[in-house]
Amino acid sequence: MPPSRTQPTGSWIFKTDARKRYKLSDADLASLTPLSVLPNPRGGPHPVVKYSERDVQALARRLKEAATAAGPSSDGDLAKPNGKEILHTKAKNEYGLTTEQLRAIKPTRIEPNPYGDRLPPMKHYNLCDVVALAERLAAARTQSASSSSAAASSSRPARSPKKGRRAKRSPSPYEDYDGDWDGDGAFDGMSPDDAHAKLMGIFHDYGMH
Repeated sequence: MPPSRTQPTGSWIFKTDARKRYKLSDADLASLTPLSVLPNPRGGPHPVVKYSERDVQALARRLKEAATAAGPSSDGDLAKPNGKEILHTKAKNEYGLTTEQLRAIKPTRIEPNPYGDRLPPMKHYNLCDVVALAERLAAARTQSASSSSAAASSSRPARSPKKGRRAKRSPSPYEDYDGDWDGDGAFDGMSPDDAHAKLMGIFHDYGMH
C-alpha cells in the first residue's frame, strides 16, 4: 500500500465508502496514496483507510473514461464470441474488476444459474474483451498513482486548525467492513448451500445478524 500522507486536507472518505459510492475495486484504490491508515478501533482485521475524496473522484472519472474508450464489441445486446470465454465472477477476481466496470463490455451469453432461479444469472465474456478492459483501466490507475504521489510529495504540513473547525468527512456506519459485495454475479456457479453460507457471512460482516 502506498505511504500515507502526514496531513489530511479537504474532504476525505473511508475506503469502504469510496468503493461503494464510486464503484471502485481494491486494485483501483491501491493506485492512490491514502491520507491515513490506522488500526481498526473495533478490532477488525482490516485497517481504517482514508482517502482524499477529490483524488477518489478523479480516479473514478479516469477509470470511467478508460472503460468506455473502446466502443461496444457488437451492436446487439450480446458480444460476438471471439476465442476463449471467462465467467463474470472469475473476470472480477482475476483482473481486479468491478461489476460496474464490466458493464462497459457486453457478455457473449447469459445463462440461468444452475443452482436456482433466486441466484443471479451467469454471464460469460470474451476473455480478450476482459483483458483489453483491464489493460485500459491499469493505464488509468498508473496515471492516477502518478498524480496522487505528486500531490502527496508537494503537500505541506497544515497549520493547527482553529477551534471548532475540523476536516470534512463522509461518515460511514460500516467503516470497519472491507469485504467485496456488489450483488451482480456474486453467487455465480455456487451451490445453494455455499451461496447461503456466503450470504450469511456478508450479513455477519455488516452486523446484520
